[in-house]
Amino acid sequence: MALALTLAPTALLHGQAAPTEETEVRDLSATPIRKVGASIHFITPGWNSRERKASDPAVRVNFTGPAAPLEQVGKTVEPGLIRMDPEVQGEWKWANAQRLEFFPAAGWLPPGSYQFQARDGLLADDCQLADNTHFDKFRTAPKLTARFGNRDYYIDP
Repeated sequence: MALALTLAPTALLHGQAAPTEETEVRDLSATPIRKVGASIHFITPGWNSRERKASDPAVRVNFTGPAAPLEQVGKTVEPGLIRMDPEVQGEWKWANAQRLEFFPAAGWLPPGSYQFQARDGLLADDCQLADNTHFDKFRTAPKLTARFGNRDYYIDP
């Protein structure tokens, strides 16, 4: 067990700090908990017609500090560690230590209100969501949009 003593600055004995009633003893063997905030953003993903899948995530969760377990960065999150209600088939992936992304299986996220829940094991062991982070609050996904890039019509002679 590691202990740390914090001594009162006025307590001196032979030029050295000496324990007093104000001495604080802390256990340093426990890992300190870091609190991180999170913001959830809905994105209208592009579509890769060659690979027949979305080229961008539909949901991006940005954390205010490193939140991913180190061994999970760049990998797919284990099913059940983050829940989206109503449920949409797809996969969550840690893009980096501070960003979690959702790629729906259908390539897009149906419009509507969604609620998110982080389960134990999603974040690093020394990390938890800050008290003011409303991660489980309902959020509304944007409506599906389409864009046409070129209006040319070509007839092969």
